[in-house]
This record gives sequence, C-alpha cells and structure tokens, in this order.
Amino acid sequence: MVRIGVIGVGHIGAHHARIYSQIPDVELVGVVDIDQKRKEKVAREYNTTPYASYGEIFNKVDAVSVVVPTDLHYPVAKDFLERGVHCLVEKPITPTLEEAGDLLSIA
Repeated sequence: MVRIGVIGVGHIGAHHARIYSQIPDVELVGVVDIDQKRKEKVAREYNTTPYASYGEIFNKVDAVSVVVPTDLHYPVAKDFLERGVHCLVEKPITPTLEEAGDLLSIA
C-alpha cells in the first residue's frame, strides 16, 4: 500500500485526490489546502483527512502531489524531498531552472 497526500486541492489538485482515491493499493492519507471549506469538501468526497498544514503529513506519506501555486512548488517539494518523500510536482516544476535543478539533485 502506497500512502499519498495531495498538497493543494484547487481545481487540478481535486482531480489528483479523486484519481488517487480510485487506485487499488493506494491510500489517500489526506489533503492540505489553505482554504478550509475546499479541503474539507474534497476530504469528504474522497474519504480522507483534511490537514491545516503540509508539515502534519511529513511522516504519514510515501509520496505527495504538489499542486500549489507555482511559486510555492520549490519550497514545498524541497521540504518533502529532504525527508525522503517522493513528489509529483505539477507543471511547471518551478519558476526557475536553478530551483528545478536543485529539486532534481535532492531527489
């Protein structure tokens, strides 16, 4: 069983949550978003837990989808990668090539 979280559940992030909830041998551990109502709605729809901050799921997941605004991709993905958590980062991976290269070297 692979434990996955979704960081950012706007339009695209909600699709990530939906798809993960349908994959056998995947546990959708939780969703994180700054919008309380949105994360609670998505969590209810896909039978998972809403979290206030992504730091709350560091030790609960094997992988995450990073679906936050592009300027936050780098710090969020870096925090997870440095803890050994696999990341699927929505496009574009980062605003700069330097940040993208840094994430690749950490991964």
